Amino acid sequence: MQTQAQRPGLQGWQRLAGTWATEATHPALPGIVVTGQATFEWLEDQRFLIWRSHYDHPEIPDAIAVTGIVDGKPSMHYFDPRGVHRVFAADITAGTWRFWNDAPGFSQRFTGVLSEDGDTITGQGYLSRDGSSWEDDLAITYRRSLAGPGPLAGGHRDLNAMARRVIDANHYMTLATTDPGGRLRLSPVYYTPARYLDFYWLSSPEAQHSRNLAERPGTEIVIFDSTAPVGEGEAVYITATARAVRDDELEARCPEAFRTTAGARRFTPDDLRGGGLQLYVARARSCEVHVAAHHPVHGRGTDTRQQADPASTVMPS
Repeated sequence: MQTQAQRPGLQGWQRLAGTWATEATHPALPGIVVTGQATFEWLEDQRFLIWRSHYDHPEIPDAIAVTGIVDGKPSMHYFDPRGVHRVFAADITAGTWRFWNDAPGFSQRFTGVLSEDGDTITGQGYLSRDGSSWEDDLAITYRRSLAGPGPLAGGHRDLNAMARRVIDANHYMTLATTDPGGRLRLSPVYYTPARYLDFYWLSSPEAQHSRNLAERPGTEIVIFDSTAPVGEGEAVYITATARAVRDDELEARCPEAFRTTAGARRFTPDDLRGGGLQLYVARARSCEVHVAAHHPVHGRGTDTRQQADPASTVMPS
């Protein structure tokens, strides 16, 4: 099977792959901002990119569009529940995503401008009924997002799976805290994940990072395997709020707070009450994964951080 790099015309389209939150406006709906979601996924052989869009307004139809190489050039076929089928020429560069057609009585153009980090697309559509004068059509902003409510919830399964794989396979996470002077402190701690949402560890309450968290509970966490070969490393970056687990919570928390890999042991509530160690938990607020520049689906030419939701269920194919 050919690889994506062997197919002229498809390079760059991986910039769109993933899940996006959208906000749109339309001249026919003055003063209304329509929220929604969009996903871009490769067909299994990566010859076609499938775009599914959902809008939280009955006047804007959900749609599906398929982009592939036809007669040596990118072509996008659009379909929606009204029975509408349109064919667009398309292209993508480092900074723009465009598609357009020249249909008699209903020509359309769309240009989306990609942010430098690739996580936002600001797009404007135009419509011409006579082939010469153009009027504003749908304006839409795309933002890469974690899973949320709605028919496209769940996050991108590749990135979610990557985050789960890294979290499951490793034993230590690097915990970043801030001391009273504003200095950053990095501390490796042995962790136990629960539901890919809570991350537990034991520390002395007198440790500097513990004292830092007592005053400033916000923390950043990195989990990675430092033994991975160059160019093949994977990492998870978590933004979290951390705190000490209270004594009256220990009965409920201890059963999920201790895995026994790498020689670790379980602690009971009695072990911890009045002892020298304190149980801590960090509740994840957001998660990103390290995506290599050459990743076949999500690579963007340079190494990037991309959002993931390891706690979500895997999206169906």
